[in-house]
Amino acid sequence: MEGAKPGDLIVWTGATSTSWTDASNWDPMMLPNDENRILIPAGLERYPLIAADTLVNSLTNELGAAITLSGGNLIVTNDFLSLGTMNFGVNDALKFVGAGNQKVGLGNLAYSRITADKSGGSIEFLHGFKAQ
Repeated sequence: MEGAKPGDLIVWTGATSTSWTDASNWDPMMLPNDENRILIPAGLERYPLIAADTLVNSLTNELGAAITLSGGNLIVTNDFLSLGTMNFGVNDALKFVGAGNQKVGLGNLAYSRITADKSGGSIEFLHGFKAQ
């Protein structure tokens, strides 16, 4: 997948560390940008830690996978599906932004902080959600 283009899938491998901002943890070996689709697959040794505000286009966090927010928010402009674990630091949040319609699947898991700051469009929650 060398030379990924906007909209291409970028897959977390955790090959080197838990750092979201280390390109060697991604396939292809590059940092995802706000136009890529992101997949966090299950069955890995290391999962991403987000330590600064991070803007993503769309993200899928598979059942058995995990994402940790510690010092940064995960900001999503399009679709989001998480069947895996989401760990939140005290002031960190999952944020939905943008003008388009978004589909959000929270896997009927508990979330401690979710915000929406939409300039248009809608958010469709696919599986409901629980407050933590």
